[in-house]
Amino acid sequence: MPVPTSLDRPVAGTSAGKNIWIAAGEGDLERVKECVDVLGISPTAADEFTYTPLHAAASYSHLDILRYLLSHPTAPADAVNTTDSDLDTPLFVCETIEAARCLIEEFHADAKHTNADGLTAAQQAMENEHEELARYIAGVTGESLQDNDGDADDEQQDEEATVDEDENGVPRQSQSLTAEQQTAQDEMLDAQTDQLMVRVGEIMTRAERDGTDPEPELRTLVSESVLRQIVEAAVAAVSSCIKTRNDCEISRLMTSQHESH
Repeated sequence: MPVPTSLDRPVAGTSAGKNIWIAAGEGDLERVKECVDVLGISPTAADEFTYTPLHAAASYSHLDILRYLLSHPTAPADAVNTTDSDLDTPLFVCETIEAARCLIEEFHADAKHTNADGLTAAQQAMENEHEELARYIAGVTGESLQDNDGDADDEQQDEEATVDEDENGVPRQSQSLTAEQQTAQDEMLDAQTDQLMVRVGEIMTRAERDGTDPEPELRTLVSESVLRQIVEAAVAAVSSCIKTRNDCEISRLMTSQHESH
């Protein structure tokens, strides 16, 4: 949304020193009337930033000025839908339901108009966190809005859809292990660790005896051990998924047979 002209005020604080855009934004109806009736400025006149008196009055919810400008004989046809450089109509800069209702219900503003970003006034209001205003406009247009709660729900669903992986990139099992399964897994890991340490000892003893560097063989051993753990974890994960699916299928069949009897 373009910024209104705010520097062209030769005599700050006096009505005569205000341009029409400042006067409309400040709610100075008498100065606005003077600008239009005496100086001949159009109700839709744009400043260098394409900001109009209608946008200023709508933004600050000065309904008396909105009604005066839109009802003036010099107001162009469809003045209520005049746009700035972003294709925002006065409805897009409203911050209150009262201002929006004045534009829509009294002067038939196009609530379905889209701006340069492809947003409707309701969507723009929602982005600006004016949720009640957004819902009012959406109620007029019939469009649906995604509020903050909905965005949070989407984020949560995205997080749930993300596969949980361990440090090796292996998918973790989605279901918690039973105490029996956990014990079996711990025993397997202990056995693998013991086996690994035995092989490390053998490599170190042989290297010391032969006067060789044990590091290359140790690296190979560790790599093989990590790879084996990855494969075993992947197999376990797949097996768990298959078991869960089979259990569900068996349960479904049993339920179906029970219902048939």
